[in-house]
Amino acid sequence: MSDLLLTVKMNDDGQVVIVAGEAVSPVQWAKAISYWGSHPNSYGYGSYIEIPIEVFVEKMNWLREVWTAQGGTLEISPEIVSAAKTVKEGADKFRRLRLLDPERHQNEIVQVPGLVPNRVLTPEQMENILCLLEMENGANFSVPGSGKTLTALSVWKILRKQEKVDRLLVVCPRSAFDSWKSELKESFNDSNIFQAYTGELLESSTIVCAVNYEQLENQSRLTYLSNWLRSNHGMLVIDEAHRIKGGRNSVRWHAVKTLSDQAKRTDILTGTPMPQGPKDLIALYAATWPKLSRLELDERVLVSLKRKTAFVRTTKDELRLPPATFNRIKENPSPLQSEILSALHDRYLGPFNLSIADQRNMARRGKAVMTMLSAATNPGLLVSKQFSDFEMGFTWPPMAVEADVTLNELVQRYLHHEIPWKFKYVALRAQECANRGEKLLIWSSFIGNLAAMKIVLAKFQPAVVYGATESEIRDQELFRFQNDPNCSVLLSNPQTLGEGINLHRTCHAEIFVDRTYNAGLYLQAVDRIHRLGLAPNQETRIEILQTVGTIDERVDARLKLKISALATFLDDKSLSQTTLPQDDAFAPIDVLGLSDDDFADLVQFWGLAK
Repeated sequence: MSDLLLTVKMNDDGQVVIVAGEAVSPVQWAKAISYWGSHPNSYGYGSYIEIPIEVFVEKMNWLREVWTAQGGTLEISPEIVSAAKTVKEGADKFRRLRLLDPERHQNEIVQVPGLVPNRVLTPEQMENILCLLEMENGANFSVPGSGKTLTALSVWKILRKQEKVDRLLVVCPRSAFDSWKSELKESFNDSNIFQAYTGELLESSTIVCAVNYEQLENQSRLTYLSNWLRSNHGMLVIDEAHRIKGGRNSVRWHAVKTLSDQAKRTDILTGTPMPQGPKDLIALYAATWPKLSRLELDERVLVSLKRKTAFVRTTKDELRLPPATFNRIKENPSPLQSEILSALHDRYLGPFNLSIADQRNMARRGKAVMTMLSAATNPGLLVSKQFSDFEMGFTWPPMAVEADVTLNELVQRYLHHEIPWKFKYVALRAQECANRGEKLLIWSSFIGNLAAMKIVLAKFQPAVVYGATESEIRDQELFRFQNDPNCSVLLSNPQTLGEGINLHRTCHAEIFVDRTYNAGLYLQAVDRIHRLGLAPNQETRIEILQTVGTIDERVDARLKLKISALATFLDDKSLSQTTLPQDDAFAPIDVLGLSDDDFADLVQFWGLAK
């Protein structure tokens, strides 16, 4: 029995490998594989099993309670013992954080090295900084405009003075580079230490480096930055961290985890940490807290976290912003639009038949949802190639419409004889804003709608920015909207301008012509004009257009549920109260934000359930 040896060691990828000795019988080994190989990231290959260290720590008692108790022997490498100890310590620290008193740092003062005298931290920022310093890795889920950038830089400055970290790497959308550089300049007079990474070697004087998510998909650049972090005792900040919520199926998630594994500390920044649901939190914490086991990464544990324990958040109420007014503008579809919507319903019940079983084909499902979204706003998009040959990454127009002669004829008739009621409404609002000398921001997720509204609103000289807009043109269009009195309208989509741009000093009214199921993109878009810096008496008006009896109403209902869940987790009542009555491209499914629950709701709405 003494020859029943299991050797436990670590491979070059940081995975735990359990190797069976020659005397281990096939039956005994099958039982071992059944136990250790039950995790989705565990692999059994012949006479060895490969599993993540977190899973090993969670299940390692089996080695003593089962294997050695039955006469087996073990040979465990010292690096496994050390790694297991590290994971246990990380889990213990996380559990202790969860039990802390959320009010422990209320009204305390913190001194930040190098902060310029005229830069005064808010009480909420100081409380957040003190809470973050107690975390091995930080999580700041504050609303946009609350000063997450300055808070993160302050934490870094304090830790750097304590010689716990040295340099700083920031992963963020390219549009946020200027914000990080300007914050360093305005708050610390340190803009000369900043460098945006472009694939070249970083200068020796670079102390703070910013890189956009797309560059991390290049393996050589990822390796270079990983080495830079490791050799410089670097701290890592993941800004707009909801971009890695795809988890282990996402290239970006794996890239961020690679960097996090080499960093002395990692902080995640996002105002929408779980835009789709609790599973999003698992992706964020799994990438940035590598020493947690599956027990701590269970979504039931994560959603029970309290503010100011394992994460911080400044709410809109705490920013003392004047409240925004939200109005839903509803109108019935025209008779012709109703015919088109009815024909689409028949189409989906027929050869295109969608059912819950179709959840295995996300692209097909997403295309169907896009078709219904476009029909609820502008059925002309369903056949027109005038504006765009693709929408949200999908080829366009949809083949399901082109293949149906009757449906195609209906849409062609609509295209030539009707103007969408939503377009008429934005034209009316644009005129009212122009008469008052005000600006209007109009959102649509469809490029074709932006192009069509540019024509409808031509007299207002609208600026237009979407994903394919070149960087130089984008800057010119934004400058024109912000500074040219003759340009009173900005047309954009949330996946392009939902992040990294502040328009609250220029514009105080916005209209959502359509919305997808992506709660994060919607909330980010709202916050472009409703954020810190507004005058106490400034009115912010937000209107949401909905065609009665269409997918618009289902999107609205599902967004309510998602935002309500997010508000509960973040302990932020203002989130639900105020939203419920470019360079880094989003994947099409991410833009749509379509989950299984969303699709099940649509199946019921369309009457497709079997």
